[in-house]
Amino acid sequence: MPKHLHLTAHLVTEELERRYRQAHDPVARSHYQIVWLVARGRLTRDIAAVTGYSPNWIGQLARRYNREGPAALGDRRQANVGATPLLTPEQQKKFDALQKARQDVRNAMQELHQAMAE
Repeated sequence: MPKHLHLTAHLVTEELERRYRQAHDPVARSHYQIVWLVARGRLTRDIAAVTGYSPNWIGQLARRYNREGPAALGDRRQANVGATPLLTPEQQKKFDALQKARQDVRNAMQELHQAMAE
């Protein structure tokens, strides 16, 4: 059965369209297009065909928009601080020293080979 998504009316349909058409960031533009199409009552499968996004992602974006409003749209990767480091600062320092020592040995071996070739 075709799936219609429902949106909380944070913005009127015309404002969603305006933001979609005026967005300079490609991620924000795609997100506003998706939310605008949902607000117009388009089916999830039709939105997926038009935008190239999966129906699952379209549903996730609609739910996020319902919870957070327009702030939920756009590229949020910059705010992602990433995973916690696997090594402690002390371990990282030791690892870096080992990497430097390894490179020093390689450089010494190259110099030795060049000297022997002469």
